[in-house]
Amino acid sequence: GTTISVLDIVRGAERAKFRLPAGATAPHGLKLRPPKYRELFTNAEAGSGMMIVFDANTGRVLRSFALPRGVHNFLFNADGTGVFAYTTTNEVLRIDPDRGAVTASVKVTSPRGLAWTADHRGVIVGGKNELLLLDPVKLSIESRWADLDVGQIFYPAVTSEGRWILAPAVLVGVVVVIY
Repeated sequence: GTTISVLDIVRGAERAKFRLPAGATAPHGLKLRPPKYRELFTNAEAGSGMMIVFDANTGRVLRSFALPRGVHNFLFNADGTGVFAYTTTNEVLRIDPDRGAVTASVKVTSPRGLAWTADHRGVIVGGKNELLLLDPVKLSIESRWADLDVGQIFYPAVTSEGRWILAPAVLVGVVVVIY
């Protein structure tokens, strides 16, 4: 597609439609930039392979920037000064959300999901048969839980109190729980 619908869930109606610029298609990884920016980010997975930044109130395109090949999904740090993305080419990246420059990268085997630790001091990466904990400043691997015997882990999550990491390995019907 080439649009993003803004829905009024109370009325059950479309309130607005944001349009991607020409050449950008398949919006994915839709995220609001925290906390003060009022910007909506989406990566266009097909076509030009761009990150499109909208004014969250009006839907006007503010800017766009090229993404490295294979960026699939992303998240922001707590203050909105960094975008963390993973690629289908086995990398996790830190990207400047204003300029689009990659400021750090690390090779990871088959990353398929990012999550913050409850205290936002680490980035958790779901990988092939492993979970990684990355230092978000250095983008270095701080911990590795490997040989989990589950294959690909998709989109890990942390419980709100930070006690558990939940790591779905949906291809084998298992959720790995790390305490």
